[in-house]
Amino acid sequence: METNRDVFISHSSADSQLAYAMCHYLEEKGMRCWIAPRNVQGGREYAEAIIMGIRNCKIMVVLFNENANKSNYVKNEVERAFSYQSILIPFKVDQTIPSATLELFLGSVHSLDATNGNPEDCFDLLYQNCARVLGKKEGVIEEKPVHAVPISEKTIIDNNAIDHVAPPSLNENNNNNNN
Repeated sequence: METNRDVFISHSSADSQLAYAMCHYLEEKGMRCWIAPRNVQGGREYAEAIIMGIRNCKIMVVLFNENANKSNYVKNEVERAFSYQSILIPFKVDQTIPSATLELFLGSVHSLDATNGNPEDCFDLLYQNCARVLGKKEGVIEEKPVHAVPISEKTIIDNNAIDHVAPPSLNENNNNNNN
């Protein structure tokens, strides 16, 4: 029987080593993760196990790169998570642009950028984001609010005058056409 988990890790089989490292990191921090093939019970249909894993997780982390972009399994998992209204967190490890299929589901959510250097260095950022989504306070670094600096009316007027060119009036266009 499936138990509720926090995070489903969607990844291409070509990236299993990195996905398992991510899973281990999150679990060491107290997250309950679901990852294939580890959590597929023997004798169970693979697709059914994946669907149940997705349904029982609040968040899907997509280990996103060229391999994931080409993987039909990743595409199907992301579509199902979207359908079940799971929180999608793309964890980008290269500069691959999502295919049209993945763009539909991932294009409107903020990705975590792990493209510079070693992706493992960004696991804590991933943990912090997952913990906030789950409402966990322990071990989460609280962000301080950014206070807006008031802008004077003169600055707004000056910026409008500099940055915006007024379109010609309708009368000016008509006068120019009549000449």
